Amino acid sequence: MDPKSPSSHGGPHSRLSRVFDRQAPAYARRRRRTDRGRGVEANMRRGLLQHAQGSVLEVGVGAGANFTFYPAGVTVTAVDLSSAMLAAADRAARQAGVSATFVHDDIAHCQFGVGQFDTIVSTLGLCSWPRPVATLQQLRTWLKPGGTLLAMEHGLSVVPPLNLLLYALDPVQRALVGCHAARRPLALIHAAGFQAQRVERYYAGLITLVWATP
Repeated sequence: MDPKSPSSHGGPHSRLSRVFDRQAPAYARRRRRTDRGRGVEANMRRGLLQHAQGSVLEVGVGAGANFTFYPAGVTVTAVDLSSAMLAAADRAARQAGVSATFVHDDIAHCQFGVGQFDTIVSTLGLCSWPRPVATLQQLRTWLKPGGTLLAMEHGLSVVPPLNLLLYALDPVQRALVGCHAARRPLALIHAAGFQAQRVERYYAGLITLVWATP
């Protein structure tokens, strides 16, 4: 199905949206490799997303790298501020046979109902949010009681010397590719009021998988 038209908010027309528009072809190529179902990234996505159920909100859907790994029967509302990313994600959803609706907007500007979703998914998206705790708090209101946040995020490691490099890279990475290198995703999720039920870390903690409840 075709992505929805942009809302009146500024997010879809911002400099950041253009940064991600330019990256969409590379994201799509990476997604096609992940779709083969092999490798660490595919295994991480599969292990996380097998717990998605019911009505799913995916924030920062990118080129649709998760669609191959969703279990049968879910319905996905996928949000991204990049129209080029949404076009790639639309193709990915069709190929995977996932029922999906696409929203072209900044997640911070979206208006969904309280308790609307059974599952909220964020994979490698929290790094780009200007106000991550406030955005996560909004996501928490959209989850049903007993719902689940499934997150796969990158950030600071458990190796202090490596973190010094990540702090130095943070402003450069933000300018070039639109995301922060030096955030602590689990701490942000806790600060927003979520309770982590399960946490897995990979690559010396650079990648964190979180299963959390409101």
